[in-house]
Amino acid sequence: MGSNFANKKILIFHSTIAPYRISFFNELYKRFEARVCLYYKNLKSQKFDYDAISQKFQFKPDYFKKSITIKGRSFYFGHKKRILEYNPDVVIVGEYGEGLWSAILTRYIYRKQYKIITICDDSFNMAKECKGVRKVSRNIGIKYLDGIILCNEKVERWYKENFKANTFVFPIIQDEREFYENRDQIVNEAHKLIKSYNLVGKRIFLYVGRMAPEKNVEYLVKSFLESHKSSPDNVLVLIGGMSQKFPDILSRIQSMIKDANGEGYIYYVGRKEGIELKAWYLAGQILVLPSSYEPFGAVVNEALLAGEFAMVSENAGATCLINDENGLILDIRKPIIDFKEITLRIKPISEPWKPHKSRMPFLFQDKMILLDEWIRNV
Repeated sequence: MGSNFANKKILIFHSTIAPYRISFFNELYKRFEARVCLYYKNLKSQKFDYDAISQKFQFKPDYFKKSITIKGRSFYFGHKKRILEYNPDVVIVGEYGEGLWSAILTRYIYRKQYKIITICDDSFNMAKECKGVRKVSRNIGIKYLDGIILCNEKVERWYKENFKANTFVFPIIQDEREFYENRDQIVNEAHKLIKSYNLVGKRIFLYVGRMAPEKNVEYLVKSFLESHKSSPDNVLVLIGGMSQKFPDILSRIQSMIKDANGEGYIYYVGRKEGIELKAWYLAGQILVLPSSYEPFGAVVNEALLAGEFAMVSENAGATCLINDENGLILDIRKPIIDFKEITLRIKPISEPWKPHKSRMPFLFQDKMILLDEWIRNV
């Protein structure tokens, strides 16, 4: 795993680690003995079982203990101390916040020679339409960066055209070996779901994500309700928790379904994690991600790993995972989603049921080998 890089020391500043990023940070630790410093536990937008997440870490995170919150934004103290103590050869930061600027200023003031890389999860629209303080921080900070890890080729082209930046694309994907852990148990649970929801003879569409405005779930439900007469064998399963900021979205969706007598073919099953979520992925056949705003969309990788097709909004970074063989790109400017083409391509669930093979266009480890080489040469 790159023995000629063994003496390089990598220090990482990152917000927190979501389930779909565990493999990525574990690999950086294994390959470079990276020291991983996190600002907080769990995502702020949604809560996962963080104990289950942290048990999968192959490293012990160094959590920041001091912070201050100004107008809803938290700033964390201790970057300089960690840099000077660890004396890294490479500092990897997240986006364009205080981690980046602490690394830049510490390098300048103390005349250090370490390289600085940032991880940026912007979609193409987010990169192009960036404004305000973030845009200023990005446009100035990028001059001091030695590399940027992006998650989409379209975004990479935009960065190269506008900044001549040294970039590497690593989509937000999981190691398929870890995703398929406990596969027998997951398959068994998928069988139970198909039986309990009477899904034999049905095409199963999934939505996985929060019930938030930018996820565009009402648009999806409206489209599905309108398509039911022409596609009566199609079933939609909505998986995700209620948005804390917009709790009325879920109630509106449920009212839409009830008013249209759609309870028999649109199911809201709540938020799922772990084995149960993966069982739904295996049982499902088509993931639909109709977001109006989506940095990447980690659920697309999960669905493809489970063998599903994916219908992905053009606004999502995860469009880079879609090709003619595994899905469609959605134009959400249209009045409704057209399910006709995908319905013709997908056969209903039959008995005996078997899960499909992965539809991912590449492997996690293949990407990681290339990232390893790129970091060595930054």
